[in-house]
Amino acid sequence: MEADVRACVAYVAWRLVHGLPAFTIYDRFEGKSYPLTGSVAADRVHVYDCNENCYFGGLFNGVQFNLWHYARRYFVDLKIEADGFSGFDHGSRRHFHGHVHGGEIDLCDRETNSYFHYQM
Repeated sequence: MEADVRACVAYVAWRLVHGLPAFTIYDRFEGKSYPLTGSVAADRVHVYDCNENCYFGGLFNGVQFNLWHYARRYFVDLKIEADGFSGFDHGSRRHFHGHVHGGEIDLCDRETNSYFHYQM
């Protein structure tokens, strides 16, 4: 999964779990902040990625979110379960999963079998 897409997924997962606004996420692996803004609700996501100058969003289909990354031009499926999340990145054709712990997000990307850590 591309680093900017990973950051968007972690951001959306955190917002869905906590139901709070946020305007940036910090990727500890990349050492980089991603300014993101927009709406995240139980039935839809519409987020603007300021670094990529594009939207990331979609609708909840009753089971998971189907999110389109407008710059990368592919879908990411995202399912939230309590403080955990999982899904499928159609760009890399690999699964991912993770957990939200307070202001921290851990995401395991099966493309590289690596964990990535984010902070709100």
